Amino acid sequence: MTRLILIVGLLSMSLAAVACGAGKEAGVVSSPTASAELTVVPSAPLAEPTIVGNEIVFPDKGYKALIPEGWTADANMLRQGRVTYDGFVDPEKIQGVQPNITVAREELQDKLDSSAYVDLKLKTISALVGADVTVSGSVEVAGQQSSFVDYAHKVPVAFDKRDVIFVDNDVGWTITLTTPGGQRDTFLPILNDFLASFQLLGAGGS
Repeated sequence: MTRLILIVGLLSMSLAAVACGAGKEAGVVSSPTASAELTVVPSAPLAEPTIVGNEIVFPDKGYKALIPEGWTADANMLRQGRVTYDGFVDPEKIQGVQPNITVAREELQDKLDSSAYVDLKLKTISALVGADVTVSGSVEVAGQQSSFVDYAHKVPVAFDKRDVIFVDNDVGWTITLTTPGGQRDTFLPILNDFLASFQLLGAGGS
């Protein structure tokens, strides 16, 4: 159930998912023949991070951060088109949900600044929850002024989310906290510590 909740939320969040039509899933393209067969395009394997103690260093994706105390990392948990996701999960399940933080990295085809990227994300989130969603506030992450959005989702179970969104060097970042319904404030200190530890790496991986 926990992984289902993660994937349900993640699949709806990327701009790539909005841009792609129905049936154009990651790694699958339509054949040009009249038979409309599908051809699976193999994806190159994703590089793995280095984890020492509670620090995760991911040169291939360009970031490092501290894993919350007692939580586990699920690197490369999902890839969807130009978006990759890494998960960090609390082992304790509450109301059928394991609190978690995900890091989504989206390679942007169009030149977008953080403001434009946030606007597009808001449209996606609003469509997901069936109500208008607006920016809740701002926070600095990795030297970037980032917007955050608080919202709730009730499928397949009730859970609360906070998305922290920014753009750097044509890469859109969304760091998301997911908690059981009504528990967001309880886990915000853990998210804030994670954000404080989150750093973007230079070309040399440092």
